[in-house]
Amino acid sequence: LKATPESHPDHSAVLSTQELFKNITEIANKISATKENLSKLSNFCMTVEGFQDDNHYQSGRQPVRDEWLHCVFGNRGLPPLGATSPSLSTTYHVYLFTDMIAITKRLRRTSVNVKNAQKLQKTEKLKLMLLLKNTFIRDIEEDAKIGIHLSDTLQDDSISIGILFNHIGSKTQWADDIKRHIGICTLHSPIISPRNTSDSQEDMPPP
Repeated sequence: LKATPESHPDHSAVLSTQELFKNITEIANKISATKENLSKLSNFCMTVEGFQDDNHYQSGRQPVRDEWLHCVFGNRGLPPLGATSPSLSTTYHVYLFTDMIAITKRLRRTSVNVKNAQKLQKTEKLKLMLLLKNTFIRDIEEDAKIGIHLSDTLQDDSISIGILFNHIGSKTQWADDIKRHIGICTLHSPIISPRNTSDSQEDMPPP
């Protein structure tokens, strides 16, 4: 375009061609991003046992980040003080999506059954899910503890998770992303809650 001044008879054609290629590039990038997003959503379903959500692919859900982290669970308020230490907590796979947080644990299979061949590819089991529009987040305020506390605002703090990090940078990234998407979710219409077929109460301490 720089080599074709406005006075040139082909300037309009060159400009139209440039806009056409720009639009094609944008469409190709969107298709690539959509394909990558669907692949990640599909991999989550194939990996995690106990997850069911009819709107998983249609709700506009996108994966934000995931990491194996130390988590502690409580059934009222903050987790027990003595448990908020990486050495005493259990490692779970924490997935942050644009509308929810899913926490899974490793599956330990003792035998191989041909009838369950379809399930063999599932290596994790759903522990807990929180919809971000119902989630409250705050820092874990303890000496030498780097973490965040998540609770479900619709269940009177009955679902309580402490997530611990090895360094402040990781904690800041997670907290910022969670807060940002909580803010986005509260501006949109409610999302249908996925059915939780996990053992989410299995490891909870008694009240």
